[in-house]
Amino acid sequence: MKFSNQTLFLWVVLFLFGKLSSIYAPAASAADVSDAVVRRNLEIALGKSLDESITAENLAQVTHLSFRRHFRVALTLPIGLTNLTTLEIFDNTLTSLVLPADLKNLEFLNIQNNQLPALTLPNGLKNLTHLYLHGNSIASLSLPNGLSRLKILDISRADSSRGCASRSGILQSLTLLEGMTRLTRLYLYDNALTALTLPDDLRILQELDLGRNSLRELNLPSSLTSLQRLNIIGN
Repeated sequence: MKFSNQTLFLWVVLFLFGKLSSIYAPAASAADVSDAVVRRNLEIALGKSLDESITAENLAQVTHLSFRRHFRVALTLPIGLTNLTTLEIFDNTLTSLVLPADLKNLEFLNIQNNQLPALTLPNGLKNLTHLYLHGNSIASLSLPNGLSRLKILDISRADSSRGCASRSGILQSLTLLEGMTRLTRLYLYDNALTALTLPDDLRILQELDLGRNSLRELNLPSSLTSLQRLNIIGN
């Protein structure tokens, strides 16, 4: 088979262009992860060695993160964890937590047994099914829109392992929006709620624990036809 000089020249140019492209291709940009504890947990989740570069593409590969007993007072997660499904930040001493706005695939969020006085959850948690805030000091909580897949919500205060006897700094106000149609369990035990109104669309709610509050006004919708357990002892 014979090739013209022009054809050979074109092949050589294409070959050299491919080589140069691979040599001078820009490296993947490093993700902004300045917190040492966050970085170490990401390294573990990604199977990376200490101080190995973590890119934005790496962050998108993480599906599970756990921060247990790091005894931090503040934690800020980086942007880019778009495929994270499980986030556990329990048994710490957090008083501040900042979650990024792009946790669109998060399903399981456990922040129990910290010292959070307040919490702001980002919008867009449309896949969240489990939310555990048990054992914090949250005085007021408004949940974001779009929690249509939420099944379990636990904002109980009691934690016998810590011997919490104080009634200060506990949930006094809770706003539940319509749209949480898959909620089956709602735990609000041992708070300081004086009034509570549940939305009309909690049709499959099975367990409702309101024990040890200070309820003087409770509005339960007639649609709670699936309710199997109701605790209002201690009000």
